[in-house]
Amino acid sequence: MIKDIFITAHFFRYNMRQSLLLRFFFVLLTLYVCHSQQDVESDTWVAVDGLGRVLPNETQVGPPRANRTVGLFYFLTLGNDGVSNGPYDVSKILKAHPEALYDINNPNWGPLYGSHHWDESLFGYYVTDDDFILRKHASMIVNAGVDVIIFDVSNAVTYRNSYQKLCSIYADIRAKGGRTPQIAFLCSFGNPGGIGTKTALALYNDLYANGSYSDLWFRWKGKPLMLADPEYVDDVVHQFFTLRRNIAPYNLGPTGPDQWAWLEIYPQYIYPNSADEKEEVAVGVAQNYNTIQYNSTAPMSWPGAFGRSYHNNSMDNRTTDAVNWGYKFAEQWQRALELDPLFVFVTGWNEWTAGKYDAWSQWMAPPVIFVDEFIQEFSRDIEPMSGGHGDNYYYQLVDYVRRYKGVRPLTPVKSSPIVIDGNFADWTPVQPSFNTDPGTPVWRDFRGYGKAGPYVNHSGRNDIVEAKVSYNGDNVYFYVRTDNLTTNYTDANWMLLFLNIDANYTSGWLGYDFVLNRAIHSSQETSLERNNGSNSYVRW
Repeated sequence: MIKDIFITAHFFRYNMRQSLLLRFFFVLLTLYVCHSQQDVESDTWVAVDGLGRVLPNETQVGPPRANRTVGLFYFLTLGNDGVSNGPYDVSKILKAHPEALYDINNPNWGPLYGSHHWDESLFGYYVTDDDFILRKHASMIVNAGVDVIIFDVSNAVTYRNSYQKLCSIYADIRAKGGRTPQIAFLCSFGNPGGIGTKTALALYNDLYANGSYSDLWFRWKGKPLMLADPEYVDDVVHQFFTLRRNIAPYNLGPTGPDQWAWLEIYPQYIYPNSADEKEEVAVGVAQNYNTIQYNSTAPMSWPGAFGRSYHNNSMDNRTTDAVNWGYKFAEQWQRALELDPLFVFVTGWNEWTAGKYDAWSQWMAPPVIFVDEFIQEFSRDIEPMSGGHGDNYYYQLVDYVRRYKGVRPLTPVKSSPIVIDGNFADWTPVQPSFNTDPGTPVWRDFRGYGKAGPYVNHSGRNDIVEAKVSYNGDNVYFYVRTDNLTTNYTDANWMLLFLNIDANYTSGWLGYDFVLNRAIHSSQETSLERNNGSNSYVRW
């Protein structure tokens, strides 16, 4: 589950370890308006993943480093792949019908060449155009420290409507004071059938030529970046973009300067530019690669693929739940940190599906062939999944981005006496201030993938943009500022404040020992409840 990572963990971990909670004061200020790009200082947020791994801070990774950039491979295919039935979830199919792996005609499969999910996202079987998904992704990705998402348009389809929808959402987020990643594109590998030339020119004509969403374009060496082979693009594309030839093989490295990898096996190569700078390194969660037969790119579903647990030249079969730990991802990131390039290309965020084949390259079924994604172990998405490893890989991404880019120091705690008199000036000197992305939460009401959904969620009501905590010898004070008129306190689960007072993330509910406001008695009286070790609470 995605955890709230900014209010209680930061304050209570360092300042309330053995404190007795005596009295609580909770104040709320509404109608905060912000239209400039707000720095929420997400590189200082404190979080713990489901395995107990704590995100590093400035004392562990050092201060921010200049000229260090992270790109994340992003996919626009979901809902654009012609699937009207389904979703066909490979993990669920094989759990119920393990014999289907060796029977391509098993009736539980979807159609030949049709897209199949390797598992389910935390947000369900969504489609790319879901407003909620686009906004949630933007927030998660930019707050992880990622600078640019790189769209996969390598198969001759540009997904124009989808990237235009994303750009319009990003523009709206920025207009309301939020932040988003920049955007770029990875085009075809080479120019089979002329698709490399056509794809690059279509992107130029449809987006770049008229300056559409120019503030979202990711620029590299003074021009918008495009990953495409310079040998095959038109002159207008060649002049407009900084081009980097995208390399397909995972094991060969560069053949010259100004080439970039999107995925490689360990140990990855450094990709230099024409100025002989150490420009780019690829980092992947897993690789559809096989050394048992051909020592080449191979289906993820074929025995011997380099899964999430593959490290030190073998699959980890000793560690319990090894797939949840991200050993391959960590190994690849460690290599990137050693090489220390200007740019790290991470694969990937949200591919989720792969076609079902009876043959691919030199590989023939059985087993049924899924090339890029298969099941949890043999998949390479970072976006949190439902069940399984949850959000572990997301926090692992945040962890290594911080180690690569550095972070700002934690703001020293500065408390101040608070007088409950309706004058909020007492809060001005209180630090730290915990800020969140404006424009959240977002309601959701959208179709799902195939026959999934619709997904409806109107539970988010109060747009909290700032929170503070202060205290003295007797009292603890909480301050919350919202960007909208708050809803009625009589609504269910109106505005809950969860407290972790012992810095123990294995106790309580996800580490939270107390909850305030779960049971509100009147406009003047609320309750503080203690978690009793399960999902129930007792009044304190």
